[in-house]
Amino acid sequence: MEVSCDFSLPFREQVSRWLGQMPPARPGERVRVFATGRSRIVVADELDCPEGFTLGDVLVVRGDLRCGARSHFSGPVFAGGICEIGKQSRLMALAAGQRLVLGTGVQVSDWADAEGAVDARPGVSIGGALASRTSIQLGEGAGAAALFAPGIVSGSPQTATPLEVAGTKLVAWEPPHKNPHPEELAGGLAYGFKPAKLTALGADTWLYDGSLQFTSPVLLRTKLVVRGSFRCAAGSLLDDDVKAGGDITIGTGSMVHGHLTAKGNLTLGAGSYFAGDLRAELTLRLRTGVRGFRQGSPVQVTCAGRLMMEPGALVRGYIKSAQMARACAAEAPAGLDLLLAEA
Repeated sequence: MEVSCDFSLPFREQVSRWLGQMPPARPGERVRVFATGRSRIVVADELDCPEGFTLGDVLVVRGDLRCGARSHFSGPVFAGGICEIGKQSRLMALAAGQRLVLGTGVQVSDWADAEGAVDARPGVSIGGALASRTSIQLGEGAGAAALFAPGIVSGSPQTATPLEVAGTKLVAWEPPHKNPHPEELAGGLAYGFKPAKLTALGADTWLYDGSLQFTSPVLLRTKLVVRGSFRCAAGSLLDDDVKAGGDITIGTGSMVHGHLTAKGNLTLGAGSYFAGDLRAELTLRLRTGVRGFRQGSPVQVTCAGRLMMEPGALVRGYIKSAQMARACAAEAPAGLDLLLAEA
């Protein structure tokens, strides 16, 4: 998967031009300062800054950059090698040519981008996008407005749990042209189900006028539009898209191949897998060990509210949230009660 980091490209190209225009260094000259337009550019081959270091100019380091705790860079920073930022430091923007380590509580007001892996430790906050062409690992509370990487993981990926789909217990729900009267739902496999509220919206889509809660694992082979909330039991397999006017809650250990769109909250249960795109208007939570990826293209996870990734949640693709996408501690599963919307 190729990750596009267009937001950092103009700065990287500008750094390349600056370095190409610089005169040769004099013998023993390790740090050089020159002006271009309204900017002062500080250039070094390598740099190891002390604790509390402050710089208001643009900083370009050809090799590795390390800075101590509580440093402050009010201009953009480029490091051609490994970049390690000390805890509680503040930066405007940052581009690294190799691995990037952001210490606990680091704040970047704009964006951060690395060619190598990114280790964003607890409490890191990125006002714009955080990107890596390799992987991003988020400590608890770390987050950004958008995340772009071939692999994005909250905490340690070792906390993932194996997928266990209850294949022999799945209740199949077919498209309307295959199964015009799903009597098994009326028989108690979907809580509160009323056949009069079910309408076919074409050959491959059902509409349910209310909320729908499956009490047994379901194999969904049809597109489904639910005016209320949707919940499926643990070990379900959703082969097609689900849209809900309320919340969507996917049971633990389920597999989702279609897209999920919720006007309310969207929650994927622990150990679930998804290959479709996810979208929520309120909050979106990926519980412990959730994995999201598909062959050939990145998955996209977007939320108009808060987006939370519990330990071991892993996404190969793009994550974007209007109110910051953050790693968080595992939350105890809520009760199974669902308030059904009665029309």
